Amino acid sequence: MPNISLPMPAYAQDMLWLTAKDFAHQLGKSSKIQFPEVSTDEPLMLRWGHETGSPITQWQTPQNTYAWDGIVQIAGHIDAIHVWDEENLLLVELRGGLHDAMPLPTLSQLQKPLSREIGYVNGHDWYAFALEAETLSAELLTVAFGQGQAIYAKCSFAAEGAQLHTRVGLPLLGMQISLLA
Repeated sequence: MPNISLPMPAYAQDMLWLTAKDFAHQLGKSSKIQFPEVSTDEPLMLRWGHETGSPITQWQTPQNTYAWDGIVQIAGHIDAIHVWDEENLLLVELRGGLHDAMPLPTLSQLQKPLSREIGYVNGHDWYAFALEAETLSAELLTVAFGQGQAIYAKCSFAAEGAQLHTRVGLPLLGMQISLLA
């Protein structure tokens, strides 16, 4: 039977669901799970909140240990930006889906023709992430919002002590932002 390793704060314990075709299991505090067969056609998804909630990671192939580093990578369009002056934070609501990171090309990659395509996965899920208001990233996000431009965000879950989970149901912190064409 496969194992699962998820570095999540205590507030997240009752919010995590594993789903696949004809399978949904709330993780809660129990780690005993009867895993379904995973096919490349239907990945095993880790979802937030409920069995059809926003995916926060996925596994395409069967594994002995389903491990995750706690990083959520998403792309989509900004629905709203909220300003919390007292904490000097912006909260960004995004409609989109999981998205692989787009690293910058290396020297060896640039020695042949470069092809970079942006592909969305599950493009209509809701996400929210916070970041400091007085940053270049915050400035870029307000521009992207005004122009309806797609963005990529690499996020992590807020620490328990930050209490962000008491303000928003999906307490992610923006770590890296890219504007997409």
